[in-house]
Amino acid sequence: GGGGAGGAGGAGGGYSVPPPGGGKGSGCVVPPPAGGKPPSDPVPSDNVYIKGLPLNADDVLLKQVFSAFGNVTQCRVCTNTEARAQTGSYTDRKTALVRFGSIEEAATCIQACNSGEPPAGLTEPVEVRFADTWDTKQKRNSDGTEYSIDVIVKGFESSGLMPGGQGGRYDSNTNCALYIAGLPSDTTDYHLFKLFSPLGPIAPRGVRALLNEDGTCKGIAFVNFQREDSVHAAISVYNGAALPDGSRLKVQQKAPKPQPHVLQPPVEPAKVIPPPAGGQPQVPNMAPPSGDPTGAEAAG
Repeated sequence: GGGGAGGAGGAGGGYSVPPPGGGKGSGCVVPPPAGGKPPSDPVPSDNVYIKGLPLNADDVLLKQVFSAFGNVTQCRVCTNTEARAQTGSYTDRKTALVRFGSIEEAATCIQACNSGEPPAGLTEPVEVRFADTWDTKQKRNSDGTEYSIDVIVKGFESSGLMPGGQGGRYDSNTNCALYIAGLPSDTTDYHLFKLFSPLGPIAPRGVRALLNEDGTCKGIAFVNFQREDSVHAAISVYNGAALPDGSRLKVQQKAPKPQPHVLQPPVEPAKVIPPPAGGQPQVPNMAPPSGDPTGAEAAG
């Protein structure tokens, strides 16, 4: 047998997860991500986290110092709680978040400030890195397991053990699918699940918010239930609901995809052969006259 539940298998192995209900059996082996451990470093972005600032640092000082590296669009000194979320521990010096106009400017700031020399306007060096996203915060605050919970979830979704099939969305079954419009820009799959899961079982990977390139929601999402009555329940609860800005939420059954229109090849008209002088027009491939299967009479 492999490792126990939650234990890592051997090199190149995965997690051995017990079967549902605690029954006997080898369980589902969740494969590790390609290449070993998932990276825990923050993803490059236009937002940087700064550690080691003096206690008198404020937003004015931040903009003055870090504008030397690019266009500072946002900046603020972090609270102790925010500092712990970024580092996992409290610090006796101030920390801050600074957002630049581009990822390139943020990378320039990181490279310059981590050289060991304090930036102009400060008397001591600071430590700068890309700010954590929600995903990297979860990995930083985890219990040190080799793989994140995302790997476990995806493994079960693709295992076929979960109701709803092999981890696929119910895109082909529009009777169980919802179309939602009018959502705020900070909507995520997590929010969709919190809103719609009380109304019925949702298929694996059954919630999806459509995102812009910057990660904000386009205002549109899809939810795929496992039962059609859940769709009708969701429509009755949410469709037309008034939002704080005065707009209304639109929730309706997903329209079926239009069938592709297949163009038929054009039918060419029969070619008419000009008649010989004094004769009748001839059409090729015409059936012989009745009573003369050989066509001898027409030829004569």
